Amino acid sequence: MLASIRRKEAWRRAESPRSLGAAAGGPVRGREGSAAVSFSISQGATAMNLILFEDDAFKTLRPMSYSRPVFYLRVGAFTAAERAALQFPEWTPHYLCRPYLVPAMIRSTGGIKINQVPEGQCVFLNGAVMADGPSMAETIEAVPLGSAVVSDGRLLAAKLEEGPAGELFEHILNLLAGGGEDASASGPSGESVKSLGIDVAEVSVPLARNTWNLIEGTEELLPLDWSVFSGRKSSSEVSVSPAAVLVNEDSLYLGSGVKIEAGAVIDASEGPVMLDEGSKIMSHSVVYGPCYVGKNTLIKASAKIYGPCSFGPVCKLGGEIAESVVIGYSNKQHDGFLGHAYVGEWVNLGAGTEVSDLNNNYGPIRTWVNGTMVDSGSVFVGPTIGDHSKTGINSMLNSGTVIGFCCNIFGSDYLPKFVPSFSWGGRHTLVEHKREKAFDTAVRMTARRKVELDEVDRALFDKIYELSRFEREGHHT
Repeated sequence: MLASIRRKEAWRRAESPRSLGAAAGGPVRGREGSAAVSFSISQGATAMNLILFEDDAFKTLRPMSYSRPVFYLRVGAFTAAERAALQFPEWTPHYLCRPYLVPAMIRSTGGIKINQVPEGQCVFLNGAVMADGPSMAETIEAVPLGSAVVSDGRLLAAKLEEGPAGELFEHILNLLAGGGEDASASGPSGESVKSLGIDVAEVSVPLARNTWNLIEGTEELLPLDWSVFSGRKSSSEVSVSPAAVLVNEDSLYLGSGVKIEAGAVIDASEGPVMLDEGSKIMSHSVVYGPCYVGKNTLIKASAKIYGPCSFGPVCKLGGEIAESVVIGYSNKQHDGFLGHAYVGEWVNLGAGTEVSDLNNNYGPIRTWVNGTMVDSGSVFVGPTIGDHSKTGINSMLNSGTVIGFCCNIFGSDYLPKFVPSFSWGGRHTLVEHKREKAFDTAVRMTARRKVELDEVDRALFDKIYELSRFEREGHHT
């Protein structure tokens, strides 16, 4: 991972101002994204196509990757798609992903071409990359034209003329074309790229493979993401109570419309705090950096936020939250602890929901990955909670719990450590959450945020139901 020293120095020295622009690549459905700021360094004179692609890590990043490409997963303040758009505003972006995601993505990409082979020179960049924008640029600039680099055997980046670029594009698309049904599909790897006649070199750049990697990457990247915000002054269109306490204001960014109420404490002494447009910190809340709070997200009264944390747009968050990521549009409004968690969109955690992120014996935590319980190798692993899932009041989640896509779970006992996608019930009785009822609930919830689901969304639900069928085998009564 990136060096801790570099993380702290990057935000403490408040790097020179960057140009302002617009971010791209938010959630699959067109909604509010991250901060509309950008930066750029030398990119060379040649116009380039930038192709963000998925590799086989989408399988081990389930359930978070069921409804979005890997490069739409939040790590740090941004997604890989947002970072690439910020870093390379002069380049023409393209996306290469599982085909079943394309209809939903078209609505949010602003004309970016998806799964279409571009003309001209191309740079390929793995969407699972966990590096800040300048590090992305340094890696790409070091790749000679006609060559590729791999990290831990996985294709990281390539820079190719039109002909070889088309061959690599088709190679990756063929690996993804099954939409994930082919469990044996893997790559693209260094060996498979070599088979196309492309020179390959090895580098060491972190690529996400599991959701706990995204939590670790957020810790690394939030201080580096400060460079995006440090070059612009906080908006004058904010409301900060004179009774609020702001610690180390030089590492605090306030976007337009931010409101901080009386008694709130924002402490950026251990890392930057970035409050994006329209976010609100209610009375007597405490936010410790590093932390990113997305557009129109509400931190409820008396909340305790311990960074590193990253919260996407339009969330309502309360209680105690530590070292967690919420992609966006989700609610944890009430008291209860959430730690080392990765939470999707349209999730609601009922009052009193409590999670564990540490075993009593302080040993490494086992968790579910694509059909198998594995040793994470990490002492701290909280829950992974897929899109559109809900917990009832006083739910208890053990360390390393994985809750799939579109689950409704409840009960006073510890919930199952693995809850398959489209599940209804609790520890003692777990049955299938019928697709029609699940979709109807999603329609009602999204309408509360003025987002309407349509037949494209229904088709995506149906596809995820089929793809996740293997999860439910042997788990439902």
